[in-house]
Amino acid sequence: MGEYDLVVDALQDAGVDIFFHKVAIRPGKPIVFGKKQKTAVFGLPGNPVATYVNFELFVGPAIRKMMGFTDVRRTIVKAQLEVELSRKRARREYRPARLRMADGKFYVAPVEWHGSADLLGATRGNSLLIIPEETDKIPQGGEVEVMVTGEF
Repeated sequence: MGEYDLVVDALQDAGVDIFFHKVAIRPGKPIVFGKKQKTAVFGLPGNPVATYVNFELFVGPAIRKMMGFTDVRRTIVKAQLEVELSRKRARREYRPARLRMADGKFYVAPVEWHGSADLLGATRGNSLLIIPEETDKIPQGGEVEVMVTGEF
């Protein structure tokens, strides 16, 4: 959340009961969810990719649930990682990626992406590569979970 982020205070001033504020994911830590009577209220981050990730994880499923659907989450598949991946161990990460299928198997590679403000980089993907919080390195060929967000 930015130094001048006033959303949580404004929602509380408007009578919204806050259920959670901030989540341990990257990108997308600064999210807020609350309710005022029967109305659900989401406050999303300012960076576009963080907003996209939070929409896929929280807002989209909530909308589908309100519409009466029972299967509200995106499909998650297991895929073979096409390149070695390393990072500083941190929060669970949802990295824009390109998913493909060949010979009956899923393969995935992260797209070139420069952080939560890089909307152009994220548009090159059709999925979100899920990197667990305890992971700092995944070898090429390692099995990973991938959230399918587009056609492949």
